[in-house]
Parts: sequence; structure tokens; C-alpha cells
Amino acid sequence: RRQLEVVRHQKELTESICSEKAGDLQQIRGRIEHLEESLADAERRVLEGEALRKKLHNTILELKGNIRVFCRVRALGTEEESLEETAVVNFPSETEDQRGKAIDIVMPRADEGKPSTTFNFSFDRVF
Repeated sequence: RRQLEVVRHQKELTESICSEKAGDLQQIRGRIEHLEESLADAERRVLEGEALRKKLHNTILELKGNIRVFCRVRALGTEEESLEETAVVNFPSETEDQRGKAIDIVMPRADEGKPSTTFNFSFDRVF
């Protein structure tokens, strides 16, 4: 009889421990599910960020280095000088960063009373 009571008591203890562990297991499963969702969201954001980084990198390369524009300007020839032509190209030298990289085209007006029009152009290199 005593032995039967001991076994029943052990059974009750085991059942209570099992129910506690089952509750803990449910909590752990819920936490794992939450962490897996967080991981999937983080991976999605990383992929989106990587795609954006690649797009911006390619844009920077296109703007910075893929296309180089050079401008070669020649001086007035002897025939043009004899016709008293005036130079229509000026090289701005106001700022150090524009030196060798920009030109101004001056379009004289046929009418004496109107001022000439100036167009500014920037290049990677002017020579």
C-alpha cells in the first residue's frame, strides 16, 4: 500500500513537471516563430538595401566615370584674323575648379544696340 502511494505521488509529480515543461515548450515555440519572422523581415530588408545600394552605385559610376566629355578649341586662323573676326570662345578663370574644365561661348548680336549672349559649358577637360 505504501508503495502504491509513493508511485501515485511520483506520477503526480511527473505529470506536473510535464505540464510545466509543455507550457515552457509552447513559449519557446512562440519565441522561435517570432524570431523566424524577424529574421525573414531582416533578410528582406537586407536584400532591398543591397538592391538599392547596387542601383545607386551604378548611377554614381554612370555620372562619374562612364562618359568623359572633352572639348578642343582652336585659335582663330590667319584668314579669320584678316577678316577681323572676334573670338567667340572665352576660358573662364575666375575660380580654380573651373580652370581647364569650362568655356564660355559668346554669340555677338547683329544689332549694335543689343548685348551679346554668353553660354557657359562645362566639360571634363578643355584644351
